[in-house]
Amino acid sequence: MPGTEKEKRGELEGGLATLTPTDEEVHYLWYYYVTASIMVPHVRRRLRRAWGFCERHAWMVLMVEASLRRSFLMGPTVLYNDILGRAASVLHAGGPLRRMRLLVGLHDRGRCLICSMKLKPSQRPYAAVDVIERSRDATPLIDFALSTKEHWDDLVCGSCREDDSPVRCRRHLIEDLWKGTAGDIDEHRKHLALIRRNLAAYGRSFRWENRGTDTPEERASILEAVGWCSGWQPLLKMLPDK
Repeated sequence: MPGTEKEKRGELEGGLATLTPTDEEVHYLWYYYVTASIMVPHVRRRLRRAWGFCERHAWMVLMVEASLRRSFLMGPTVLYNDILGRAASVLHAGGPLRRMRLLVGLHDRGRCLICSMKLKPSQRPYAAVDVIERSRDATPLIDFALSTKEHWDDLVCGSCREDDSPVRCRRHLIEDLWKGTAGDIDEHRKHLALIRRNLAAYGRSFRWENRGTDTPEERASILEAVGWCSGWQPLLKMLPDK
């Protein structure tokens, strides 16, 4: 159909624009995230309580990390291994108050770390101009996602993608729990267990003695972890519809 490709390009560019970091966000990430300060205990506690970042910042952080680290995603993998450990504990809730315990456990207990900073133009920029430019290059993340798509595609939240898949991210699982339409929690737990298993293996592959042992399925798990915690729409919008 005439105009179809143009429309697709417009949608792709719109998705990327959503994730494009401001100068201030790049400075923040360069100082706090890329320098590994994000692994400081009190920062990790805040991230654990907030289930990582908000949907936009979760994918933006992964995009910046993929660009600056050439898709060496060890930092996010360590972080989300930690966060999904909490998720597994929550989904194992049982007893007569199970639904309420799930709702309480799955809710955020703090704001997105980056949103809460209320970043303003910095008088002391940390990132150089070339770092800012590279941070806005989504190509490494897009290539990473496309190369692993066959493994993560079936684990995309049906509500995020607006299809009939019963899979849910954390945020939409909360909505379904409130509406009483969450279905069998054991199925959600199985999905999470699969992500955790592959993410743990991906994490081990960053050790020197295990380098090169990761599989595409294991690499896909970092996308699944981010999608489960924060939602999938930014990634879906940035990828070509093929």
